[in-house]
Amino acid sequence: MFSNTSGFPKNELPRLPLFSRSANEKTAPKFLAYLKKSIDSGWRPPVEKLQPLADQLGPSLNPLLDELRTYAANQQQRLTQLEPLLQNGNPTEGRKIFFGTAVACSTCHRIANDGGQVGPDLTKVGAIRSGRDLLESIVFPSSTIAQGYDNYIITLKNSDQLTGLIAEQSDTTTTLRDSSGALRILRNSDIKSTRRETTSLMPQGLNEILTEPQFRDLLAFLQSLR
Repeated sequence: MFSNTSGFPKNELPRLPLFSRSANEKTAPKFLAYLKKSIDSGWRPPVEKLQPLADQLGPSLNPLLDELRTYAANQQQRLTQLEPLLQNGNPTEGRKIFFGTAVACSTCHRIANDGGQVGPDLTKVGAIRSGRDLLESIVFPSSTIAQGYDNYIITLKNSDQLTGLIAEQSDTTTTLRDSSGALRILRNSDIKSTRRETTSLMPQGLNEILTEPQFRDLLAFLQSLR
């Protein structure tokens, strides 16, 4: 949430040139299965990022590209519908909503010295993000995930699974911060696998919990943070 990244998972981006060089008629089914699984999990890369693969994978890639184009068009249409809510809100009321319990923004996000550390610091978010960017970050939180706030699933050798942000890593330990902000230090020797999720820890649809006036006020408050 609240980043200016491309929307392309950063651990996937370096793989594209490799994909492009390695993709061929023989490997196409595996590449397509991998891409489809990622997209079904919520990953929404811009179509132009996958276009270099089209020459290698041919028409078999077209259904996935069409799906991404349709999703992008629907997303932009939804943002355009909601854009009027960026005007005429009450920042004071919006602050109450931010620090209230309805959507619990402050559980994850910090403003100055108040709030959590699971999501990005929003102290000056109104100065660095446009209103439409703020809108998109709330309505479609997995579209752009701020660097350093990627969601990971860690599977331990005893088969337990943990989800959260990697707060710190060393040669011997990994510190995971869960959605409540609690830290858990894991021994690397106990970890079976670590997988980066393509979706944000922030759930989609938080705006739908609020009435239109409440959402308008929340957006006004975020835009006022400078």
